[in-house]
Amino acid sequence: MREIVIPGEPLGEANQDRLPYGVFREGDKLYSALYGLVEPDKGIRITPLNGRYLPRVGDVVIGIVIMARHSGYVVDINSPYVGHLSIPRHSNLKFPRLNPGDVVTVKIASKNEVGDVALESPRRLVKGKLIEILPTKIPRVFGKSGSMLDLIKNTTGVQMIVGRNGRIWLRGEPDAIIKAERAIRFIEENAHKYGVTDAVKKMLEGDI
Repeated sequence: MREIVIPGEPLGEANQDRLPYGVFREGDKLYSALYGLVEPDKGIRITPLNGRYLPRVGDVVIGIVIMARHSGYVVDINSPYVGHLSIPRHSNLKFPRLNPGDVVTVKIASKNEVGDVALESPRRLVKGKLIEILPTKIPRVFGKSGSMLDLIKNTTGVQMIVGRNGRIWLRGEPDAIIKAERAIRFIEENAHKYGVTDAVKKMLEGDI
């Protein structure tokens, strides 16, 4: 059975070298660093219930350009930290020309202890709708092996790009976008409950 834990709550003995996200070690004991749900039968893994996005190298996120500079761009990544996208001086890769307000997908290339976040692999998004949900609910939008995401896309026909930072880009027919967004909001509000996938399927099929 899933249990709610708070920061500092003991989780058991430290019998593993690599700690999962949201867990820290003191001596031979493990403790929660988050407010979230833990499922003992799946090992110590915590699903956060709230919180802002903290950049992790390799994450693909959706950003909004807030400033253009000679060497690149400053990008809002829906985090306490801003991202910096540098224009490569010597590269055969295509690099889009961006303006403040443009929406882009980018990858977290690196970060340091003072919060500098370097971005790479930009792609500008056009002709769609950008929505935001709590970043901690993004795993539930993906579902197991992308099952929830596939359900929404296949049922509505909407193209979706989901950023790990809580931003989701929707592109499709207006009515389909409304239906997809309604399903995403439902997932956000009920992410901690059982039976969400079945409820979303019924919603998309018009049963509820």
